[in-house]
Amino acid sequence: MKFAAVLALVCIQALVLTGCVALDSAKEQIGSLSKRYVEPTGSEKARLRLTSVGMTRLIPDSDCITWSNPSAGVVTAQEPWFRSPENYNNRVLGIPGTRPAKTFGEVYVEAHRPLTVFVNEGNQYIGVTFTPAKDQDYEFKVLCDGRRCYANVWQLSIDSTASSVQSTPIPLTVAKGCEFKRYTPGTR
Repeated sequence: MKFAAVLALVCIQALVLTGCVALDSAKEQIGSLSKRYVEPTGSEKARLRLTSVGMTRLIPDSDCITWSNPSAGVVTAQEPWFRSPENYNNRVLGIPGTRPAKTFGEVYVEAHRPLTVFVNEGNQYIGVTFTPAKDQDYEFKVLCDGRRCYANVWQLSIDSTASSVQSTPIPLTVAKGCEFKRYTPGTR
């Protein structure tokens, strides 16, 4: 009888702790819907243009999806209830190439550190990671076709001999959830 009571107490404590972790994660995710992405302040930066029909969020210095990262947040949002003056909608930093007609934003990102891009378009989403190089320009585009989303990143450069913009595809990895681990700077 005593063993059963101890086992029941341990199970109840485990459920409460699991629920608290899940609740913390849910609060962080909901908060990330309105929190603005924080650009880096150091000199090791790159520029990134994001184009999407939905909402794009960046998670710097991470190769997984976590909303506890204090710099993670919204870059662009097409939905009016998430769009605000604090987002980077239609912001131009001078990245070469044609600006898209749909929602876009240009931001600074930390160089030489993994960067996770997470996009929601309706009930579809995709998360991918890449590592930008210092003083380079990148363009991120996502397309969702009703079944799944596809993401591409290109490094952009100006070909002075042809007076055109050259784009080089950048390899991406699929970003997975960080499984409720707390964000610690420098520890992906």
